Amino acid sequence: MTWPEVVRLVEGYAVALQERLEDRFVTGRIKQWLNYLRGGYAEAQWLWPEARKIRDVAPMLACLRQPVPVTEAA
Repeated sequence: MTWPEVVRLVEGYAVALQERLEDRFVTGRIKQWLNYLRGGYAEAQWLWPEARKIRDVAPMLACLRQPVPVTEAA
């Protein structure tokens, strides 16, 4: 699965969570997944230092969508 495909799945997951959880909890779940994805995606590893500081959903999703200079798996 490519990184853009992963981001689309995480975005869909975030939308589904927002229907039943507060944003701060949604952001926490996204961070958990991003941390897990660091093991298989260099893009997740590259984004992690910035993403771990984010507390709101919209900035978190914007962070995931940004272009990253890494294209190989970790």
